[in-house]
Amino acid sequence: MNETLKNTLETPSGGDSKYWIDLYSKIPPHQVGVIKLSGKIIAGKNFEQLCAEIRTLSNHGLFLPIVIGGGVQYDQLPAYADSFKVNGLRVTSETLIKELVPIAIKNQFHTVHILKKYGVDAVAIPFEHINVEPHGTEYDADRGLVEMGFVGDVTKVWTTYIRSSIGKGKVPILSHIGMFNNEFYNVNATDMARELILALEAKKLIIIGDTPIIDKYGTIIKTLFSRDEFNELVQDGTIQGGMIINGRNGFDTLDYLGSDCSVQITSLVEDENIVSTGILEELLGNGSGTKLTIPSDVGSFNIDEVDYKILKYMINNSFSIYKQILVDNYFEIVAPRKPNVYIDEKERGGSITYHINSPQVNFEYLCKLFKQQGYDGLGIGTSLIYHILREKSSLAWRCDRKKIIELKFYYKIIEHYNGVREDIGKYAMFAIGIDKDKKDNVFEIINTIKGTLKKALK
Repeated sequence: MNETLKNTLETPSGGDSKYWIDLYSKIPPHQVGVIKLSGKIIAGKNFEQLCAEIRTLSNHGLFLPIVIGGGVQYDQLPAYADSFKVNGLRVTSETLIKELVPIAIKNQFHTVHILKKYGVDAVAIPFEHINVEPHGTEYDADRGLVEMGFVGDVTKVWTTYIRSSIGKGKVPILSHIGMFNNEFYNVNATDMARELILALEAKKLIIIGDTPIIDKYGTIIKTLFSRDEFNELVQDGTIQGGMIINGRNGFDTLDYLGSDCSVQITSLVEDENIVSTGILEELLGNGSGTKLTIPSDVGSFNIDEVDYKILKYMINNSFSIYKQILVDNYFEIVAPRKPNVYIDEKERGGSITYHINSPQVNFEYLCKLFKQQGYDGLGIGTSLIYHILREKSSLAWRCDRKKIIELKFYYKIIEHYNGVREDIGKYAMFAIGIDKDKKDNVFEIINTIKGTLKKALK
């Protein structure tokens, strides 16, 4: 990515976009991400919109490989009508693979051709660059063990040509077909994209299909913070139908990629319910689609188990953007309350909480939430709060209303967990898991807590 994009899109508000912009400006271009494209888009009315958005990415020095899935053209194939899916995979006979391959080639080269018409230099990646092995069998509740035929699992993605193409400013176009013993095999396109990301060590997968993940009321779910949260929404009926498959595929991918990466599920459809903000916005983490993340591992400690010097350094580094540091006697103040300390697995952030008992209400107080500079947008703060709430039934905290970046983050958290908030004096108050008739008591208590930050001398 060139400096033009960084200078154009970087804003003082920071947040997710700032992290991703900084990251993309530092890593090799082949490590940015991969786009998995539904084959339906190629034959649909939004294909030209896609090409225009790929051109925008290319103009900014972003040449994301595109993996094309199956399309509506397959529906007309004689052998396709006789096939069926088992656990999300289509049984592929020898006849069907022979019918699929010519259309897959046509879709691949058609995409290259149209992109070039839009001024995007694109190149088709030969099927031989994807090594697979036969998938074998799948178990079906009605049919028992089913031989999947010419369905392949990726064993090796040869990335030399792909990386070279990206380095030369070309967009690699891949199909969902791989090779085994000089024979063609049908590969799930999302699995193909996942293996390509792993091979390239890329950071983001953007899945472009019919819609983002929507709930049963037709509302887009903007963020899913964990597989556990996703499963809960499936079980209570909030997420239904094809949205379940999209979500599971996304989290399966994240299990491979890790907590430093994310999956964006979006569409190019524009109607009264869904408005696409574009691929660039999805890439920067602030698009109109659904963002899937997995929480990083968080360790929970008693405060006496953690070196105060390490905590002090991490907290002071986090608040240095506001030219603030801890008061000298911070640990003497909080230690008698027997606080819990939560630390991100890579020590990129943490939090300190302690319990408050009063005649009116009991709750956990979030005394400090801190992230190391340069790690905004990775979901560290979200992971910390997620882990706290797994252990505690309620949580309340406050934030200086001048700290705009933190406020935006906390507003999202409160909305996501159906919490409550209120502005009182210089502070914004937040609470999760607190009865609404008790919130005034909670906010009154935390409003009287003496501040534990002071102005840094330099």
